[in-house]
Amino acid sequence: MVPPVATPFDTESVDFLEPLVPFYKIASANITNKPFLEYIAEKEKQILLSTGASSISEIWRALE
Repeated sequence: MVPPVATPFDTESVDFLEPLVPFYKIASANITNKPFLEYIAEKEKQILLSTGASSISEIWRALE
């Protein structure tokens, strides 16, 4: 069985999804949204980070 996957776009969505998903998928549009990435990182779940057309430096900053 495949676990549910969801892509939150705001902190309220993250809070709603917290008990429902085993990991978070982050849209490439949010790769430079550091406060949002930090908020999700605080949940201590795995992250699937979409990179889209991001530059390598944007990807490295998101991973930090």
